[in-house]
Amino acid sequence: MKLHKLIIATLAAGSLAVLASCSGKSAQAESTPAETQEEVATTEGTVRVLAQGEVFDVNETPQCLTIIDFNATWCGPCQAFGPIFEEAAKKYGDKVKFISVDVDVHKDLAESLQINSIPAILFMYPDGTKDMSVGLMDSDEFCGKIDSALNK
Repeated sequence: MKLHKLIIATLAAGSLAVLASCSGKSAQAESTPAETQEEVATTEGTVRVLAQGEVFDVNETPQCLTIIDFNATWCGPCQAFGPIFEEAAKKYGDKVKFISVDVDVHKDLAESLQINSIPAILFMYPDGTKDMSVGLMDSDEFCGKIDSALNK
């Protein structure tokens, strides 16, 4: 009987430890994307994060090449693409505007563009044309698309 109680007590303590560690990771995971998005917004001012309540008119013709990354904090490929997007923003500087849009925050914008899969990258050209790429791109592929767009 003592052995039975000892086993139950050990299992209960182990379960509590696992639950405590999982909830700590979950809270950390929830706060990290927001912190990352804030960092993106302030890193050299190269990537503009569309804030909650802020409106962006995709029908307006941009003055220069504008690239919009539609993403979500829960999306693994989106999180993998984030650093690639940031690096490209640093590389192309003033030649290109880079905007990050969380589809959970800007549902209406995502729906208006019929974005069903993410990451989705919208290229908006000064001549009024648009081009959408869906799915994770590596740095070479993304920079190649930017170079082609700049030479269009």
